[in-house]
Amino acid sequence: MANDENLIPMNRRTKSEQRKIATAGGKASGAARRKKRDMRKAAEMLLNMPVSNKQSTMKATLTALGIDEEDMDYSMGVMAAMLVQAANGNVNAAKFPTQQLQEKEFAYRKKQDREAKKAEEDGGMTGGTPVEIYLPEKEGEDDE
Repeated sequence: MANDENLIPMNRRTKSEQRKIATAGGKASGAARRKKRDMRKAAEMLLNMPVSNKQSTMKATLTALGIDEEDMDYSMGVMAAMLVQAANGNVNAAKFPTQQLQEKEFAYRKKQDREAKKAEEDGGMTGGTPVEIYLPEKEGEDDE
């Protein structure tokens, strides 16, 4: 149980204690990131699996919405189920598809920003040889 007597600020700790705490924090942070990454990969794998023939209700819904057999996966099924719920008046279900689109747009823009920043750091060049473009002069303009 923590109390004020047990709490020692970092600036009162020795350098070795600070290093030990920082190392433990870094290791825990790395473990948490790896766990989150693994969960994301598992969810992606499951959502990208083709819809099982045992899921006749989901297949029927997807077919009714005009989804081709080869495009039927669980992520499509989840979206279709949310769409049906939204059409039946579920306000929270109506928010889900738009949130997914916004997250994708955010991720896309974040990627573009990273690429632009990298290009800027590289001197604006994306590789290769610089190209010079010469535009023809307009007729009727005199060089003065």
